[in-house]
Amino acid sequence: MIRAKRLLWLISIPLLSAAVPFAWSQPGQEQQQQQQQEKPTLVGRISHREGQLLRYVPEEKNWVAIT
Repeated sequence: MIRAKRLLWLISIPLLSAAVPFAWSQPGQEQQQQQQQEKPTLVGRISHREGQLLRYVPEEKNWVAIT
């Protein structure tokens, strides 16, 4: 009986310790909501231009000049 309990503990401890990091690595609801609310960052590069350059701003529903 004692030998069976030891064997059970020796098997269960590594299994439980392996499962703990996976439970901690998943983001909570608050983190998921915060990530969904953040606006994506748009990145671009202009290598050459002649004349005026404009970009569209959806919030203003208008085109603005880039300096």
